[in-house]
Amino acid sequence: FKTVSGGLDWEECAYPLATISTWMVVLFNVFITFTYFAVLNVVTGFFVQSAMDNASHDYDLVIQSTMTSREMYSHKIRNLFVDIDVDHSGEVTFPELESFLESETMKAYFCSLELACEDAWTLFKLIDTDNSGAIDMSEFLAGCLHLKGLAFLKLKVLVSQTYASST
Repeated sequence: FKTVSGGLDWEECAYPLATISTWMVVLFNVFITFTYFAVLNVVTGFFVQSAMDNASHDYDLVIQSTMTSREMYSHKIRNLFVDIDVDHSGEVTFPELESFLESETMKAYFCSLELACEDAWTLFKLIDTDNSGAIDMSEFLAGCLHLKGLAFLKLKVLVSQTYASST
């Protein structure tokens, strides 16, 4: 215990063991190695995990983190809207969105925002909630926030099922 806790130097324990047998010194070294690398790492990991769990349950921290994340995401979506709106009309039309999504770089950027973009028409129809044929900034932001991540994939399946049942 003293060698592991720093109360006694290893050498002070190893010399008396060496008088008994060199195998005792080897066994002692195995014990120290096991204790340091296995047991102490497990104990440290337990405390770190406990601290992380406590931090994730901190209600104020979770709210602040969510709000900051949503704010940053909204800023990126607004910048994306400006990039898609090539004629600077303040609205995105289907041809603008379709030409924007033809580039692999832009598809990758959409995916980095957790927006699935395999089908420009489906994406456009899901975001164009007022069916005006054009998407303004607020409609685009609200649509992207709703379609973020797996929610878009679920909506895409629902739209394709609705389309298939109507034909």
